[in-house]
Amino acid sequence: MQTRMKPNAIVNRLADLASKCSSSHLRKGTYSAVDALMDTSFPLCVGDFNIESSVSPSLIAELTCLPCSETVSSIYLDMCAVYTLLSCNRLPQNLVLVTSCDTYSLDQAREICDYYLCVTEPRVSSTAMIIQPSGDKWTMMYSHRTSDSVTYLEDFELEYTTRELTAKIEATDISARCLAINHNTADDRSHQILSNICMSAWSVGSDPSCVPVLSSLTPVDDKVMLPVYKAAYSNYVRALLKGGPLAAFYPTTSRLLGDTSFYTRHIRGAKMRSGKCWDCHSLHVLALKLNLELRVRRPKDWVDGLEETCQSFDMELQYDLST
Repeated sequence: MQTRMKPNAIVNRLADLASKCSSSHLRKGTYSAVDALMDTSFPLCVGDFNIESSVSPSLIAELTCLPCSETVSSIYLDMCAVYTLLSCNRLPQNLVLVTSCDTYSLDQAREICDYYLCVTEPRVSSTAMIIQPSGDKWTMMYSHRTSDSVTYLEDFELEYTTRELTAKIEATDISARCLAINHNTADDRSHQILSNICMSAWSVGSDPSCVPVLSSLTPVDDKVMLPVYKAAYSNYVRALLKGGPLAAFYPTTSRLLGDTSFYTRHIRGAKMRSGKCWDCHSLHVLALKLNLELRVRRPKDWVDGLEETCQSFDMELQYDLST
C-alpha cells in the first residue's frame, strides 16, 4: 500500500496542543523569567542552568495540577531529538523507535515517521520503524521512502520473537545510519534488539539513578533534554548521545538530581512572555522550528501562518473582558 506522506501532520499536532494552554497550567502567584533560557538554548537541557535546588513536598503538591501526558511528552522529546540532529546536519537516514504499546496510536506513530522520512536526504532511501513490546514478543510498523511516496509494509499486527525481529532489521541494511529512540531506561529489555544494530545516534530515557553512556566507565557529556507534560515527581530526562555501543551507568551521585529539582521548582508552570506556561510554550516553539525545517526541505508541505494561529490565553482573556 502506498500513500503520500504528510510531514506537516506532526507540526499541526504540536501547534494544536500548544494552543490549548490555559491559566490553570500556571502555578498561582509565581513567575519565573525563563525566556532567556529558551532564547539561548532549545530544547532546554540539563546543564543550561547552574543552580541546584531541592524540591519540598508542598511544592510537589502544588505542581500536580500542571498538564501531564506520557504521549505529549514522548512526542516532544522524540521530535526534539530529530530537530536537534537535523539542525546540525547529523540526522541519520533511518529511524528505529522502541516504545511501550500504549505510548502512541497508529496515527501518531505514522505522523512521526512521515516527518522523519521527509526531512532526510531525498536522494537516498530512508526507513522508519516503530517497535512495540507485545508480551514476550514484539510488533513493528515499517515505513520506507524511495521517492515522494511512502510504502507501509506492515502495521502493528504481526508478532516477532527477538531473534526474528533482529534478523528483519538487519535485512534492511540500516547499520551505522540510524537514530535509535528508546523511551525506557538505558538498560531495559529493548536492548535485546537495539544492541544488535550499529547506531549513528541515541535518544534514550533515563533518570538520575541510571545514566545512559557510550562507555561503561565514563559518562558522556552530551545533551540531556528536559521533558514537558511530566508528573511533578518525575525525574525522567532524555539523553541524546552520539553513535556507538550503549551501556547503563549507575552514578553514586549525580548532577542530574540537582538540575531536575531546579527545573521542577522554577521552570515547570512558569509563565513565559507569550503568556503560555513553559510546557505549552515549548511545544509551540518546537512546532515553529520543525515547520521552518520543512520550509527549507519540503516547501510545499510547510504550514503557512503557523505563528499567528496560536493565541496565548492572556490574549483570549483580554478579548473576553472587552466584550
